[in-house]
Amino acid sequence: MVEQPGTAADTAQPSRVARWLDQAVFVCLAAVALLAPLSTKGAVNSFRAAALLWLVSLLTRRRRLLPQPLALPFLLFLVLTGISTALSLDPLLSWGRMRTVCLLFLAVVTGQALQSMRQVKVLSALLIGSCLLTVLYTGWQYTAGIGVQAAGSTPATAGLRRFAIVPGDIIRKVGATRIHSPHDLTAHKFPSGRIELLLWRETPNALQSFRIRVNSEALQAALRDPTLTLVRAHPPRAQGFFKHYFPFSEILVFIGLLMWGFAVSGVPDYKIRIVLFTAFAATTVVLALTLTRISLFSLILGTFLIILPRGTRRIRWLGITLLLAIACIAGWWVQRHRSSPGSDPGTAYRLVMWQNSIGLIRSHPLFGVGLDAVAGDWQRWNLEAHRRFGLHSNFHSTPIQLAVECGLPALAVWICLLVGYAIFVIRQLRLVADGDWFSRGLLLGALGGLSGFVVTGFLQYNFGDAEATIVFCLIVGLVFAQSHLQPEATYNLAQAISVREN
Repeated sequence: MVEQPGTAADTAQPSRVARWLDQAVFVCLAAVALLAPLSTKGAVNSFRAAALLWLVSLLTRRRRLLPQPLALPFLLFLVLTGISTALSLDPLLSWGRMRTVCLLFLAVVTGQALQSMRQVKVLSALLIGSCLLTVLYTGWQYTAGIGVQAAGSTPATAGLRRFAIVPGDIIRKVGATRIHSPHDLTAHKFPSGRIELLLWRETPNALQSFRIRVNSEALQAALRDPTLTLVRAHPPRAQGFFKHYFPFSEILVFIGLLMWGFAVSGVPDYKIRIVLFTAFAATTVVLALTLTRISLFSLILGTFLIILPRGTRRIRWLGITLLLAIACIAGWWVQRHRSSPGSDPGTAYRLVMWQNSIGLIRSHPLFGVGLDAVAGDWQRWNLEAHRRFGLHSNFHSTPIQLAVECGLPALAVWICLLVGYAIFVIRQLRLVADGDWFSRGLLLGALGGLSGFVVTGFLQYNFGDAEATIVFCLIVGLVFAQSHLQPEATYNLAQAISVREN
C-alpha cells in the first residue's frame, strides 16, 4: 500500500534539507501559477526549477512515487513524440518544439509534489488572482489607452504616409517619452533634427512593434493639419501581456471556467461567491474583446457542462436557452467587430491545409514528418495552401497537426490521454463529499477546461501554444494532487455514513 504524503511511514522526521527542498518546489510551483497568465518565459523557467528540485528530492530522500493517474498514455506519448523528433526531417526545429511537449511533465510534478490541500488552494488562488491582473490590465488598456492613432480624411492621413505611418498605426513613443493621449503627442517638445518613433501595427500574426526615424519639423507640420484627428488608441484585439490574442483567449477560458466551477460548487460564504461570479463576468468581457469566436464558444460550452450536473431539469433547460442566447449575441458582436477577412487565415485556408495534410499522413503514417518540420522549409512540402494564400502557418487543428508531425499512433495515444483524463475527473466528481465545495469546484472547472481544450483544438493548434499548455497542465496537476490528498477511502466512508443515517 502506498502511503499518502505527510504520513509517518512516508516522511518520518524529514531532515532540514528535505524540508527545504519541499518548500522550494512549492515556491517554484507557486511562481508558475503566478506567472503563467503574465509571462510564459518566467512560468516555464519556474517549472524547470520545480522539476529539477523535485527530482533531487526524489533521489536524495528515496521517496516512493505516488500512484500516477494516466501514467501509461503519458509515457507512450512522450516516447512517440521523441521518436518522431529523432527521425524528423528538420531535427533542430523538432527538438525546439519538444520543450512545449515536455510541459506535460508539469502535471506530474504538481500532482506528486503538493503535500496538502492548503497548497492546492494557494496555487488555485494565485492562478485566478494573476488572471484577474490581466483582466484589470486589459481594462486599463481600453480606458487609458496604449497610444495615439491618426484619424480623419484620407488626405490628412496620407500626409503621415511620408513617414511610413499607415492608417491604424499606434504611436507608442516619441523618442524616450511614452505617449498615452493626443495631448501627450501635441504637447510634446520635439527636438530639432531626426527623432525616433515607436509604433504598433496590427499584422495577421500579432500586434508588432517597430521603430522609425523621421524629421521632427516635418512630423510636427503634419500633426498640425486641421483635418487630422488624433484619438486615444486601444488594442485592436485584447492580448493581455502576450504578443497575440489567441493564446491569451485560451488562458482566459481555462481560468475563467475554473472561477465558474468554484462559483457554482456551493461556496458557503456568499461574499466569496459574489466575488467569483463577478470575476467570471469580467473575464468573459475581456475574452469577448479578443474577438476569438472559438474561444467564446468553448467558454459557453464549458459553462454549460459545469452546471449540467448541478441543477434540476428545469434549470438545465433554462441554462441551455440562456447560453444559446448569449452565444448568438456574442457571435454577432464578434463578427461585427472582427477585422477584415484577410487579417486571419480564415475557413478557406484551414480547409485547404486539411486537404493537404492527407498526403503527408499517407506518406509518413507511423512517426510523421517531425514536430514543426512543416514550419521550417515550407517550399519542401509544396503545399497548395501556402501557394494560394501566401501564408506559411500550421494546420490549425491539434489532431491533424499531431497526425502529420508525430504519426497516427501518437494521435491515438493523445486521444486516449484526453479521454482517460475526462473519465478520471468524472470519477473523482462522483466521489467528492457534498460539503467539499473546493474539490468539487476544482474538478468542475477542470472538466470545463478540458472541453474547451478539446473543442478549440479542432480548429486551432492549441497544443503548440506554450502559454495555454502550461496553464492547462497546471490545472491537470492540481486535479492529480487533489486525488492523492483526498483519498477514495475518505469519500467512501462519508457516503457510507450518509447511507446509514438515511
